[in-house]
Amino acid sequence: MTRRPALLFRADASHGIGFGHVARLASLIEELAALGPHGADPIAMFGGESTLVGWLANYGILATTDPFATAAPTALHLPVNENSAGRRASTATEHLGISDRDRSADRSVDRDRTGERTPIRRFATSDDLTPSVAAIRSWTTDDVIAAASDSNVRAVVIDGPPLAEALVPALDARGIRTIVLDDRGDCMLPADLVINHNHHAPGLAGSYPKARRLLLGRKYLMLRRTLRRLGRGACFAGRSVTRASAARLRVAISFGGSDPVGATVRTLRMLPSDRPLHVVAIAGPGFRDGDALYAAAYAAIANGHSVEIVEAPDEPGEVFATAHAAICSAGGTLGELAYLGCPAFACAITPDQIIGARVQVLEGLIAGGGNWAELSDDKLRAELRTFLADDARRNELAARALATTDGEGPRRILTDLLG
Repeated sequence: MTRRPALLFRADASHGIGFGHVARLASLIEELAALGPHGADPIAMFGGESTLVGWLANYGILATTDPFATAAPTALHLPVNENSAGRRASTATEHLGISDRDRSADRSVDRDRTGERTPIRRFATSDDLTPSVAAIRSWTTDDVIAAASDSNVRAVVIDGPPLAEALVPALDARGIRTIVLDDRGDCMLPADLVINHNHHAPGLAGSYPKARRLLLGRKYLMLRRTLRRLGRGACFAGRSVTRASAARLRVAISFGGSDPVGATVRTLRMLPSDRPLHVVAIAGPGFRDGDALYAAAYAAIANGHSVEIVEAPDEPGEVFATAHAAICSAGGTLGELAYLGCPAFACAITPDQIIGARVQVLEGLIAGGGNWAELSDDKLRAELRTFLADDARRNELAARALATTDGEGPRRILTDLLG
């Protein structure tokens, strides 16, 4: 019997580098499942923390941290893990509201009789197909080459500069097709294809002199299916905010899956007190400093705001879709907010975000755009005050950003890879 073609995916996630690299590959793996017989079998080789297991389950990707798991394609086809009601488990989520009347919020989650965390169950939808499988451990270059050498592997998709630098030359020397997902715009590797899904990427074409082909810009934005199900413009279509109609502006704060620079805590402390806000602070699966987060939340309450902390949400887009505005990092989250039509104030928290943030400010797609490490507290507070005070301006930003994406990026990429 003829075996289906396979695509190998390689990325890491951690507190230090965040979850964005794995999230982008997860969007492609989801889309492969949706293609059914017209798709390919994914071979997911991820490295990271144990929290990645539950996070991947939200996207139909079963993950194992078995150190003896192999990368052989035939080992990566497992049956769907469902309960008797046909429902798939997703990670438990804590929605913890804090108010000035209740500063001792119960930080516990539901637990079963054994004391273990009880996962929230969600019903499968028509888009939910047999999930893919990811083996999570420390992978060597030899491991990846061995898996990629299988005759059915069509290409190796790599996300993360250190991984690309280690893998592309070795794979290319063996004639194995390599796909690199890049944000920095300075990739000098002999990749078969480079994909940069950032808004400013078309202007970086000259930055990939050794790449054989390029897919650049938000036409190739890699959005998760769970987010796309919310609908393009989901936030913008239902948003009509004026000082008269909303006593408190609902503002989401998100700095990625781990927030390695502590931006969520700092933002909560820098919120101006001119306009009372209802703040929804998202602590991703890799977030670590919970004590500092709660202390900052109480400080925001003292300034007149109400605060809700959402820990490791199954789909952050559900929070964005209900917000009037968002404060975030200038990475992949900006594409998600653009698709939903949620106006964003963003700062670059890593060097590869600086150029993109500046371009989007100049084109009127976002507010802010500063380099987080160089932004003084006074300047940050002043810029936030301007952003939060001007309802009409935020509407304009959201409308322009919404026009830059249609959510078809994963389909376009896979059509290219499998065509």
